[in-house]
Amino acid sequence: MTTTPHPPTPQSLIDHFADLPDPRLNRTKDHDLIDVLVIAICALLCAGESFNDMEDFGRAKQDWFKTFLGLRNGIPSHDTFNRVFAALDPKGFLDCFLRWTQSVRQAVPREIVEADADYVLALKGNQERVHEEVKSFLDAALEENNRPRPKGAVAPKEARSLQELVTVEKDHGRIETRRYYQSDALAWFADKAKWEGLGSVGMVEARREINGKTTLERRYYLSSLKLDVETFARAVRGHWGVENKLHWVLDVCFREDQCRARQGYAAENLATLRRLALNLLKREKTKKRGIKAKMLNASWHHPYLLRLLGVQPKEI
Repeated sequence: MTTTPHPPTPQSLIDHFADLPDPRLNRTKDHDLIDVLVIAICALLCAGESFNDMEDFGRAKQDWFKTFLGLRNGIPSHDTFNRVFAALDPKGFLDCFLRWTQSVRQAVPREIVEADADYVLALKGNQERVHEEVKSFLDAALEENNRPRPKGAVAPKEARSLQELVTVEKDHGRIETRRYYQSDALAWFADKAKWEGLGSVGMVEARREINGKTTLERRYYLSSLKLDVETFARAVRGHWGVENKLHWVLDVCFREDQCRARQGYAAENLATLRRLALNLLKREKTKKRGIKAKMLNASWHHPYLLRLLGVQPKEI
């Protein structure tokens, strides 16, 4: 008789963040980095919003946190939370999140979408180096792809790797043409190894014609997706379509628009932490309730909060 092997159990979030580099000087490390991060994410999962909330939450739950955290100097102050998140490398912080989602993907292959194990990341100005590298490559590949050639001439490899999809939408005098480009030619990308599961880069060119005026916008992406421009286009459309809803959830449940974190990388890292909290809440399926209700459950029931973190308690 043969048995089907069980899939590997995904590492808890705590395991993945344990290796995140600590940006602080040794003399200022009164609290272990993992303690700061776990208390912070737990506070957000339980409807906390600010660094002060993180401190108050930690003090209220100190005896419980002692059951699985070191807390060698007690609960960090709100100033400590602020300093840590202001100093953390945003890319390293995001990478830990991506590694965790990859472990979930390996453990439960049918939950890839729900766990956000495949990603399409829009590059922005604050990721200046990566944004410029991807932009330069895709712009050049597109230019080569469109260059007139003698009959029988072959385009360079980079241009030939570029897949394209065009969509046109018309509505009340508005015409929007979107061109989606995707390439899996990544040998040029020096930082490829730093992006977990990177499979392709992409660009979306949106040309809008409204009342005789034309605007053109290009956006650039890193993605774990394999080369399939139709899948890439669906993912981007889904990302853009969900973005407003996601922002609404973050605004209502986490008060992101009222965040006053301004020092260093604090705002960027808190935004990642909020999205991580939202991902954990959406992924958990034992409670058939909304996000806000799950947050209340997490604040009331320690085993449920542990389940959200990927730490399996003895009893739920």
